[in-house]
Amino acid sequence: MKNFKKINELFFNITKQIYKRHDNNFLFIMENWKQIVGENFNKRSFPNKLNKDHTLVVTVDYDCFLDFQYKTEVFKKKINVLLESNTIYKIKLLLKK
Repeated sequence: MKNFKKINELFFNITKQIYKRHDNNFLFIMENWKQIVGENFNKRSFPNKLNKDHTLVVTVDYDCFLDFQYKTEVFKKKINVLLESNTIYKIKLLLKK
């Protein structure tokens, strides 16, 4: 029984690596992505990263690229309202390969 670890220790070791690579704001955006972009865009887009210059990089399917691009300002406002700060200054789009 000496080899068993508490679940808190195991969970901390796993999440430590995730938090090291990603900002808390980015993790919050990922968790609430469906609420931010809606059902249609949720299936066709995915947030990749949040740069240090406060640019959110999003991968988008070719089919809905233009529609998503037109709504980036709306999405940016929704994200900033959810985060209760002006965290996102720009959204950069990448085409999904």
